[in-house]
Parts: sequence; C-alpha cells; structure tokens
Amino acid sequence: MSNKKIRKKLELGVGDLVDDSILAVKSQAVLEAYRKKNYPDAAISWDMVEDEKENTADVTIIIKEGKRARVKRIDFEGVENAGAWGLR
Repeated sequence: MSNKKIRKKLELGVGDLVDDSILAVKSQAVLEAYRKKNYPDAAISWDMVEDEKENTADVTIIIKEGKRARVKRIDFEGVENAGAWGLR
C-alpha cells in the first residue's frame, strides 16, 4: 500500500494532536485495509519522539506486511446430499 493511502487511512496530519492511544485507534483502519488485501499477519507499530519545548512529536509508522495469504485447498466435511466437487 502506498504511503499516501496509509496517511489517508490514519487520518493524521502535521499539527494534529497525537499520543499512543490515538495512534492505536487510528492504526486499526490501516490493519483492516491490509487484511482486506490478504495480508492477515500485517502489524503496525510506531516510534514517537516528543519535543517538550516545542510541544510537538515526530512520529514514525512501522508496517510489517507479512506474507500474503492465498487459498491452497478447500475441504468439505459432512457433505451428504451433494458431491464435494459440486460445491466448489
């Protein structure tokens, strides 16, 4: 996913208020988007360096996509009235 799309999903910009709880909530939208694109093991973390004098923070978002999931095989159990091939 592009940086632009991730920024849009995070709904954060320069000047917005931020803390760990806000990042945790906002990152869920990014995780959901990755899962819809078949990345079930995607993970998000962040590094926040605060500047107390300026009352600002530099935030770095770290995304580990993991492997993309693909269906390899589908098995049906308990099928009595229809053949398994008919269900596929």
